[in-house]
Amino acid sequence: MKPYRLWPLLGLLPVAALFAVTLGCGGGNTASTGAGGDSGTSAKAVTTGEMKELASTGWGTLKGKVTLAGEKPNLDDLNAKFKAKIDKDQGVCLAPDAPEDQKTQQEWRISKDGGVGNVVVWLRPADGTYFKKNDADPAWAAKEPAKVDQPHCAFVPHVQAMFPSYYDPKESGKEKQHRTGQELIVANSAPIAHNTKWDGGTKNPGGNETLQSKGEKKIPPVNPNYNQPIAINCDIHKWMSGYVWAFDHPYAAVTKEDGTYEIKNVPTGVEIKIVAWHEVPTFLTKGKAKGDSITLKEGENTKDFTIEAK
Repeated sequence: MKPYRLWPLLGLLPVAALFAVTLGCGGGNTASTGAGGDSGTSAKAVTTGEMKELASTGWGTLKGKVTLAGEKPNLDDLNAKFKAKIDKDQGVCLAPDAPEDQKTQQEWRISKDGGVGNVVVWLRPADGTYFKKNDADPAWAAKEPAKVDQPHCAFVPHVQAMFPSYYDPKESGKEKQHRTGQELIVANSAPIAHNTKWDGGTKNPGGNETLQSKGEKKIPPVNPNYNQPIAINCDIHKWMSGYVWAFDHPYAAVTKEDGTYEIKNVPTGVEIKIVAWHEVPTFLTKGKAKGDSITLKEGENTKDFTIEAK
């Protein structure tokens, strides 16, 4: 399969990208500082040891939609191949009360109007910098666990993002990460046993455990990683897969099945990076995991993307 290409639909702001690409973000006419906003804050980086704090001029909202362009994948063929892999525990895996999206292929979630779900969109600071903590934004507060369940024979949710820690110059250690309290838990609410195998690369080393019915496993402390998600699989039911992205800030969202996403209280007035990822073509931005340069405005910013299938 040839790689899918992602092109922005709206070019509302000129952006200096890592490669030749135009990304658009438009600010609303009514300025808003959002939670904890301070329009008088300097946009210059503030030096704190080896890292620099990115101070914004205010806060805004980033929203948009990811839409499939061109020919649609043959979902009937993909679903047939998926169901052919379900060679055990069919009574549970294909149970009448199991939602249809747990009994069909997991890679593509496409709405009637072409919106693409399960695309992760996030911001990342430029190299050597970190996002300033916004104390007035509840997204920075202590977090409930991020949970992945297996009610039948699919990981639910299939894709999600979490916020386990953030950079704090007052913390000790090389990474200087302050824990938010959010943990990753894999549960098994199915009436059968499942195997949980996870791998997040060097930042989040893998493991492999069997979960009996109604059991759960707390994954060892998750570390932020801009380059690789934690992939989750089941060795008993090998067609099962899931992904968890971990970031050191709350500026991330997973598109809904209609392709829409929204990230509130994003930092404005300073150059940052934007990244998009889907499990099939992986990184969609021209700069790959490094992302593409962007400067957001106070108020509402819109960023629409398309994925073209060839």
